[in-house]
Amino acid sequence: MTHLARSPDALWRAVTNALIVATPEHSPIVVSGSAPAMWALLEEPCSRDQLAEDLAYVFGEQPEVIAATLRPVIEDLLKRGIMIEVD
Repeated sequence: MTHLARSPDALWRAVTNALIVATPEHSPIVVSGSAPAMWALLEEPCSRDQLAEDLAYVFGEQPEVIAATLRPVIEDLLKRGIMIEVD
């Protein structure tokens, strides 16, 4: 099973309700909403399902709702090399 993890190359800073993150290959981006909570949970690699469950608990939502919201964010961060998938 693959897990999501922070890229070891990612430079980041959490600010009020947002996360500013970059890699050596990409310019900084700002991700808002649940991004700081997601990044904090990724201190240890976890599966997409576990990430959605943990964020659902934090925000009082259904895991399916969180998973649908996270999907495009995760895909963008993976494409930018900010997050990685590990076994």
